[in-house]
Amino acid sequence: CGIYDVRPDVCRACMPGDDDCLMARRAHGLPTA
Repeated sequence: CGIYDVRPDVCRACMPGDDDCLMARRAHGLPTA
C-alpha cells in the first residue's frame, strides 16, 4: 500500500478491516471492500 507509511492516526489505532477501520474509511469516502 502506497499510503501505509503516511496513514492517519485513526488507521494506526485499529486493525485493517475491523469495525473502526471500516467506519473511518466510510467517513472519508474510501471503499470498504
